[in-house]
Amino acid sequence: MSIVVHYALLTCDAYIDTRLKAVTETWGKELGDRLTVMGSSYIENDGYTMVQEKWKRYFKTRELTADWYVLIDDDSYMMTNKFERVLEARCDTTPVCIGHYVVDGVHPGFRTGPGCALNNAAMKILKNSDLSALQHPGDAQLGDLCKATGIGVVDVHDTLLNRSTLEDNLRGSHVSMHAVSCDKMYELFNQFGMG
Repeated sequence: MSIVVHYALLTCDAYIDTRLKAVTETWGKELGDRLTVMGSSYIENDGYTMVQEKWKRYFKTRELTADWYVLIDDDSYMMTNKFERVLEARCDTTPVCIGHYVVDGVHPGFRTGPGCALNNAAMKILKNSDLSALQHPGDAQLGDLCKATGIGVVDVHDTLLNRSTLEDNLRGSHVSMHAVSCDKMYELFNQFGMG
């Protein structure tokens, strides 16, 4: 592929020997330095505060050398090759964030669990933006932050990234599955590989 995609994986110390191990032995094992693990031993009662602070650090400090940046949880399975083919075909030059965008509920916005992707132009805007609006919960408010800063928001939950994707959908257009146990992650890797 001619594009470079970087993955930011949210985890914490409690999952280093389980979820993180499963990711690095399955879909993340060939990513090398294209995978950043955002973990912490600091767990607040309100886990969303930790998420929000990690995203802020990532947006502000990341060297922007990739074409796309994927934000994903440690209990998700990503078919990286398949997703990267989709991102390469998009050829977005205007700032855009694609993912599972929820418009109803208490906290509308992106659900980064199954993954969401920002192109380089979007990351440049976020790097130079006031991120104080990114509060509780961090991932859900990402959509609002994107809209406020002029980044296009594209909901692809029906076709690519869905919080409740079924395994059969991975045979179709979907590229990720969220809320996956470690055993299931190995099973999916043996069945689908990296897509």
